[in-house]
Amino acid sequence: QLAEALERGPNTPVRELDILPPDERAYLLEELNRTAVTYPEQRCIHELFEAQVRRAPDAVAVVCAEERVSYGELNARANQLAHHL
Repeated sequence: QLAEALERGPNTPVRELDILPPDERAYLLEELNRTAVTYPEQRCIHELFEAQVRRAPDAVAVVCAEERVSYGELNARANQLAHHL
């Protein structure tokens, strides 16, 4: 795929090249990204988050590079920011 794209447009910037076959691209972007779920309409997002904190305070909520933040830590940081505001 990449070789064909380079043959068709040797001066095309790399960011514009199609390096995946269309079916693989569709699978990666559409099938693997199908993460929609339904949420209770009568509850606010902060209520859902706090319920998750109660269920699993030590579970990992966020990963950024080597840093991992648990739901409990994230909730404490969010509350600290909210009180500051």
